Amino acid sequence: MAMLQIGGVQFKISGPHYDSLKHSARFSWPAQGRFGRRDALQFTGEGEESIDVAGTIYPDYFGGFGALARLRSMARRPQMVVSGAGDVFGRWVIEEVANEQTYQDRFGRPAKITFSVKLKRYGDDGGFGFSIF
Repeated sequence: MAMLQIGGVQFKISGPHYDSLKHSARFSWPAQGRFGRRDALQFTGEGEESIDVAGTIYPDYFGGFGALARLRSMARRPQMVVSGAGDVFGRWVIEEVANEQTYQDRFGRPAKITFSVKLKRYGDDGGFGFSIF
């Protein structure tokens, strides 16, 4: 069972898995000046939303180095993100895929790969997503 799925790449306990997932959401509350009183804050919409996933791959035991290559190739268009519990997070873009390879054998193959994937919410295509009435 997958812990998280980005497009066609699954993060599992018995394969490429993540150690941490950080979710961040911003909201826009600009100040509105008022005569004789303090400024009031007014909600004008949702801002940027991001997910940072960090994990470890042990290629000798679970394989999975190809998952990073697949993530890099998928970065050219938005991808669906789904949790292992079945929660659909919607479409996100892959901003960055980074890795560090350590404990190389005599052929230069790493025994441990730590990685990070940075995602940003793609945004809605169908209107504002709220009613002004």
